[in-house]
Amino acid sequence: MSRRERLNLGERLVLRAINGFSKLTYGYDAPFLEEIVKVYGMREGFKRASSIEEIIDRFETKLGERDGHIVLGYASLWNGCEFCSLGHIYAGNLAHFRDTGELFPLDEQVLRAKLREGDDAEILEYTAASLPEHSRLRELLLRQFELKSGAAPGDNEDDELLAASIAAYDWLNHCSIYGDPGVPLVALSPLQKQRTLRRLYNKARGRG
Repeated sequence: MSRRERLNLGERLVLRAINGFSKLTYGYDAPFLEEIVKVYGMREGFKRASSIEEIIDRFETKLGERDGHIVLGYASLWNGCEFCSLGHIYAGNLAHFRDTGELFPLDEQVLRAKLREGDDAEILEYTAASLPEHSRLRELLLRQFELKSGAAPGDNEDDELLAASIAAYDWLNHCSIYGDPGVPLVALSPLQKQRTLRRLYNKARGRG
């Protein structure tokens, strides 16, 4: 599919309205929507974008809010997209902090540094070492990496779920990395709107 260089006026107006609605509803907008439309067109692009919302809902239902976001974040992490990967992991961390008052051992800023300066082996080592008390999530993340690396999926629900996360973010990150202008970290959930929660979380992390 060929990529257009410019959007027409109607498309730009529609995107402006959608981004405004997203900002009000979720507390953030997606900086790569324009790129999705340039690659796929308005109708197909938003059909695909809507499928991501369905994937997020499915993962939260299956794994819970925290683990659902973290697994989706790692699907994007292996593609190198900071906005999507760290945004989902941050959302999972905020959910855990809201529910327990404690910090989850995976730190999105540590992962940012490893994504920029390290390699897959360092990320895997950090992930496994951080989750000794969360074996279910640890095994899901390690298995996800195996599938991403080419392992054949087994006949089980976990592999089917993980394969869906990989497929969804493989196509999205094709646009989100290209279109990502280096925007600040945001939680890719309505928790982004909870400023007090984010302030207390960042204070607990020692980030003021």
